[in-house]
Amino acid sequence: MSATLFWVSLADGTRVGFDVDQGLDLRHLIIDGVDMAPVPYPAPPADEMRARAIGGVMFTCGTEHIRQPCRSVGPAGGMVDWPLHGTFITNPAQDIQQGSDGDSVTVAGTIRIVQVDGGVVEVERRYSLSQNPISVRLEDRITNIGVQICVPMMMYHINFDGRFIDKTSKIAGTAWHASVPLTPGIARHCEPFAAGGAELTLALAPVRSVRFSAGAEQLPWLQIYRQLDETTNIACVEPASHPFGTRAQLQDEGLLTPLAPGKSFSYWIEMRFMPLAA
Repeated sequence: MSATLFWVSLADGTRVGFDVDQGLDLRHLIIDGVDMAPVPYPAPPADEMRARAIGGVMFTCGTEHIRQPCRSVGPAGGMVDWPLHGTFITNPAQDIQQGSDGDSVTVAGTIRIVQVDGGVVEVERRYSLSQNPISVRLEDRITNIGVQICVPMMMYHINFDGRFIDKTSKIAGTAWHASVPLTPGIARHCEPFAAGGAELTLALAPVRSVRFSAGAEQLPWLQIYRQLDETTNIACVEPASHPFGTRAQLQDEGLLTPLAPGKSFSYWIEMRFMPLAA
């Protein structure tokens, strides 16, 4: 599955590639000639979307559902089959513009999404790219442009290839203070996002570590995902709007916040790539 890419170059030679067909997700980040994106793995046709999603530096899970598929009552009252990762990544970005804001390069676009529950939202997406250290800040503003209430759910999957992970790799700022798991299998963890952010120490990479922060109001949770098997070797840091749990559980706990027509929610995440000398 090929992608339509929008490329941006910074003065220090860093190159950034955005996936136009996938809502302007961050697909490539090339630092000192090394692409931080995971190496693509061979996938059967039924798994092409997942392979494409985890083949980039960051993909967006949402806007009406995150994590695994399920069936439950939607905001309008009917039963809804909520898809894996939501429908954001199946929608292209439009009106893409490149500009500047002080010392930062900006890239912006809009994504219009017809959700599986019948809701309609528009995402105004804006990146700010800076140097010294290299940083990527993403801001999303989701507006309900439909006629019915919707319930936004968002998670940002930030993916790192296993070639950057070894026994020295740690995720500070979370309960996973120990080394990132190196044994085969899948490991998941979710906890409140610490006020001081989180930091992933890398190995054999052009940077020493990556520091993560996010807007606490809409992204109060941090999920860690690790997969190591015959097809996939990745470690993921994932700011999220909701903790683990079924939609019914989240509803019972009052965590599914409705968004009325004409109203908006705003989200932001930031990644700072710390140099080896830091």
